[in-house]
Amino acid sequence: MFLNPGEKDYKVILVKTKKMNETDFAKIVKELTAVAEMIRTNQDEKQSVLDDFDKERTRYRLGKISKKAFSSSVRKVNKELSRLDNAIKKGMGNVNTLSTRISNFSERQKPNRFTVSLEGIKLVSGGKKKKKKPAKKKKPKKKAKKRPKPKKKKTSKKRKR
Repeated sequence: MFLNPGEKDYKVILVKTKKMNETDFAKIVKELTAVAEMIRTNQDEKQSVLDDFDKERTRYRLGKISKKAFSSSVRKVNKELSRLDNAIKKGMGNVNTLSTRISNFSERQKPNRFTVSLEGIKLVSGGKKKKKKPAKKKKPKKKAKKRPKPKKKKTSKKRKR
């Protein structure tokens, strides 16, 4: 890619560096912010449901509402808590996906490496690192089974009378 100084036809080589696409990055950040706000909204709603239930529980203790009304409230609150928990988990999954997208986006911004000399500009190939193969697992040697010791034969001693 170097030009020799003796060449008559000098070519102008335009060198372009990588530039981040800020609009795409901003879109991902906006999505991430929106999802995070939704998670926070669900968390606040969950806290208010728990606070309302606590107030109702104190009313039940004081005898202002019946056991039947309180038990139906318990079922409704459990359903609502389950719904909110699922919404929060879904939001967390979306945050994970978006953070992966941001990570991949930032990895693509790795700069090209150039060197300059009297001859001109040269792109230095980074060369991809070879992935190391995982070490082969050594199979444990099977221990030889010990042979059981032969049992001694019982010899009956005859008694003399």
